Amino acid sequence: METTKNNSTFIPNLIVSLVIVLATGILSASADETVDHKAVHAEVKAAVAANDYDAWASAVEDTKFAEKHADKINEDTFNKLVEAYSLREAGDKEGAKAIMQELGIKKHKGHKNKVRLTDEQKETIQAAMSEGYDAWAEAVGSIKEDAKILNVINEGNFDRLVALHEAREAGDRETVKEIKEELGLKRYKRK
Repeated sequence: METTKNNSTFIPNLIVSLVIVLATGILSASADETVDHKAVHAEVKAAVAANDYDAWASAVEDTKFAEKHADKINEDTFNKLVEAYSLREAGDKEGAKAIMQELGIKKHKGHKNKVRLTDEQKETIQAAMSEGYDAWAEAVGSIKEDAKILNVINEGNFDRLVALHEAREAGDRETVKEIKEELGLKRYKRK
């Protein structure tokens, strides 16, 4: 099973990455909404790679991560975070996952199996949508072979997906909500 294989390497990698990402406030809002999250992320990653607790603590200060995990990652346990990071970088994702579990840090559930499309991929899919179901399905499948939306949208209901996109472009939230429920796309979002 291809999906199981991908998940077995993806999940441990995600858990270690999550510490770094959460610490920067990218997945959760920080106290200061003007924070440059990419810069903070770079600081956090560099601090962990350099085994520099003080730099790491300074970088995560005033973030939701610090509030939530202050009792888990401190000067005494920081070396475990560094070890997990090193193991992940060396390809030992299971070892990294075990350490993160030992620290009591679980993976973030909000982004499970989420596919982030580039602007180019979004444009490709949008253009294919105007050409019909077959072109759309081929475009989606070429980006993510096992895209779950291909199990929901078929030639018979494709026109409703097109209507959903048109309603979204028009700002008609009520129609978008109705069509999403009709198609079983309650979690389906497009930014």
